[in-house]
This record gives sequence, C-alpha cells and structure tokens, in this order.
Amino acid sequence: VDAYLFKPFQLVDLSQIPDKKIREQFWAGMLQYFLKHARDRDFINQLEALMSTELKALFQQGGEYFVIALLNYSIIFGNVESYEQITDLADTYLSNQVGDNMQTLGERLIHQGKQKGKIETQNDIAMNMLRLGYQLDAVQQVTSVPFHQLKIMSAQINNKESVN
Repeated sequence: VDAYLFKPFQLVDLSQIPDKKIREQFWAGMLQYFLKHARDRDFINQLEALMSTELKALFQQGGEYFVIALLNYSIIFGNVESYEQITDLADTYLSNQVGDNMQTLGERLIHQGKQKGKIETQNDIAMNMLRLGYQLDAVQQVTSVPFHQLKIMSAQINNKESVN
C-alpha cells in the first residue's frame, strides 16, 4: 500500500482535455465528462444529447447504477433548474424506473432542505426569545430546541452583551 499511497502523482486537468478524447474512454469518459461539464450553463442540453447516445448505451450494457450515479451527481452539483428536467430526460431516453429513482433522490433533497429550514427557524425564534429575556424552559417548550443548545445560545448572548 505504501508503494502506491505515498508516491507522487499528477492531477488531471479535465479542462485541458478535449471532450472528444474524454468521450472516447466511454465509462471513465462519462464520469470525466460529468465532472468537467456539470456546472456549465447549457448542461441540460448537453445531458439530453448524452442521454440519446452514450448514456443510453451505458444503460443498455448493464450500467444502470452507474448512469443513475451520474444523474444524481448532476442533480446535486449540476447547473439545472430542477431535478424534474433530468428525470423527464431519463424517462424519455432510458426508462421510467430510472426517472422514478431520480425523483426519489430529488424528493429526499427537498425534504432535507425543508428540515434544515425548520431547524434554522426554530433556532432564530429561540435566540429572539432569549434576547427578550424569556426563561430557558419556556423557550424550550415553545421551540423544541434542545436544552443544552439553549444554554449555549444564552451564553453567546451574554458574552456579546458583556463585550458591548
């Protein structure tokens, strides 16, 4: 392991490799292509072209999970307006099953975002209540923020007041 792990290596700058050469490598090329172009402004148009050619071929050769991983990457990191754009393309060019799997990921991401927003809102309300002088137990009862976290928030407020 040490013979490989600690040897010097050269990073590959995908921006310097022409797309034609990347796409010749097929499996690895598709991964490189997504890494290189997912944030492009017109990525959804590029993706549609890939769906009808290379991604469809990968899918038919047993690479369903690989294709789903690439599409998941494009949902999370790509420059697309909504995950529905990608699921619609997958339904059209690949299979409804792929689109359904992608939709599940999109729904999970939306749910995570909503949960994060709810927690941030609860924390903001708790901070405002603490600044107004409410007791910790009352703030905890209203916001459901854990008591230990309220103690930390209260200490932060007290530290800021003592500095000013």
